[in-house]
Amino acid sequence: MGSLYYRGLNIRQPNTAVPIPPGNVGPFKNFQPYLYWSGSGKERERSNARNPRKAERDNGEHTFSFNTGWQGGNVSDHVMYVLPMIEGPLPGTKPGRGTELQPSADGQTVYDPVANVTWLANANLAATMKFNVSGIVSDGAMSHTTAEAFIKAMNSYDRKGYLGQKGWQLPPIDTDPKCSNKDGGYNCSSSPMGELYYNQLLKLLALPQGEPVVRAPDIALGPFHNIQPYLYWSCAGNTSPTICSGDPAAPGFEWSFSFGNGFQGTDVVGNTLYVMVYAPD
Repeated sequence: MGSLYYRGLNIRQPNTAVPIPPGNVGPFKNFQPYLYWSGSGKERERSNARNPRKAERDNGEHTFSFNTGWQGGNVSDHVMYVLPMIEGPLPGTKPGRGTELQPSADGQTVYDPVANVTWLANANLAATMKFNVSGIVSDGAMSHTTAEAFIKAMNSYDRKGYLGQKGWQLPPIDTDPKCSNKDGGYNCSSSPMGELYYNQLLKLLALPQGEPVVRAPDIALGPFHNIQPYLYWSCAGNTSPTICSGDPAAPGFEWSFSFGNGFQGTDVVGNTLYVMVYAPD
């Protein structure tokens, strides 16, 4: 798959194989069917302080997938997207009644009364506005370190902060007893992004769990079509590179490759990724 991405399709990392055209997802625009960065979360910070070996295993930050609803950890050098938020309603605003998403009059922000957070309505602002932060891919993806710099730049923009607000942050993710696995997985709906995906967007779009909030277009890439700009399962080769006979990447993990940015890594076997089959010689 690496050969296909880099040589066959001649894509340069960390560019996506399939750009997502601008579009609306309820009151949001420019959502990406990929992983989004989170903040560390206070509970995770306390847990890692008590158990440094756990922090070492995490080797990065928690992320949330708006492709499948998966919550898990990823290495910090992976490039993903950013959906900034502010805790609570914006100062001077009065939230409406009910539990549904409440877009602002100007359409720039969206208040979620259940999570009690205000989202930026542009779910991929960094694709068009980078605030002079280096390291952001042309389609808006970035490493976690760059994501932190991006948020800092938003809060210092024009001295008043972007949209006149200085409380922008990466969405936190803490330990969630609703998760399908101990440290993550599916049904993690207690975090702001989990609440947004499971309890708001899926219902608004009438989608079942596990579906992306926006579908990638079926464009031709050489002789291929319907490639998803997301993670695909791979496996370990042994003496022959065409036979999956090697040991797993680690207990409970298997190799994966991203056509969203060319990243090769590992994923928990309970995760849901795509599959591309081939016939070995």
